Amino acid sequence: MTLHIGRHAFPVLDLAAASLRYQQFRGAKSSKVVPEGVVHDDSGAVIARVSYNGSVWPAAPWHSGLRPLLYAIDDASRRTGLHRLHTHKETH
Repeated sequence: MTLHIGRHAFPVLDLAAASLRYQQFRGAKSSKVVPEGVVHDDSGAVIARVSYNGSVWPAAPWHSGLRPLLYAIDDASRRTGLHRLHTHKETH
């Protein structure tokens, strides 16, 4: 799996790693300077997108009611190693 941010590409193991790598790349830069991240599987298909705050979204175009696949991991959780990955489960 690969995270693409503009012309930069980073191999990642999973969506959580893509979120963290995106946040590291973004640092304190403005959202006007850093494009969204795009996650590709090993075949090159787009499987997810990473928004400016590091949340991971479905590859489908945004629409009202769309929820992230993974919320961004905050800095405190990353420092302490207490990653609390919040995933959304569809309820029908």
